[in-house]
Amino acid sequence: SLPMIDRNWDVGISLSYPIFGKTQRTINKGQTKIQLAQLETSNTDLDQKLELGVKSGIYDLISSSTNIDFSDVAEESAVKNFEIVQDNYKHGTVNIVTLIDAQQAALQAKLGYVISIYDYMVSHLRLEYSLGKFSMFMSTDEKDALNQRFVDYKAAIAE
Repeated sequence: SLPMIDRNWDVGISLSYPIFGKTQRTINKGQTKIQLAQLETSNTDLDQKLELGVKSGIYDLISSSTNIDFSDVAEESAVKNFEIVQDNYKHGTVNIVTLIDAQQAALQAKLGYVISIYDYMVSHLRLEYSLGKFSMFMSTDEKDALNQRFVDYKAAIAE
């Protein structure tokens, strides 16, 4: 005798359709558009900040260059004044306090001149950083071209 075979079978079909799927896709599409707009705004903002940094660096460099000229003139004047006061002290026409004051003024003027050179060098390095190019890594032709562009820009501003 053969064993009994179960003759009950179950067959099923499942079908699912996301009712809210289209809504989710629409939301995702909207979020992507917003993110793209934010990225474009960030890119524009970055470009503007970079341009502002370069222009600010150029103006700082011009200002530092002018300060060197003024500090040089001030130093020369203070040294000449000290020499005159020193000569007058030798002849007995001024006292020691006046001599020390003139000497201190000359030393302060020399220090101001050195500080103005330092400030110029710092401004130059900051500008190079903003440009993304450092002169120590440039060829002579590239340095000359960059310096010429700076001189042209400085002349255009002066006009």
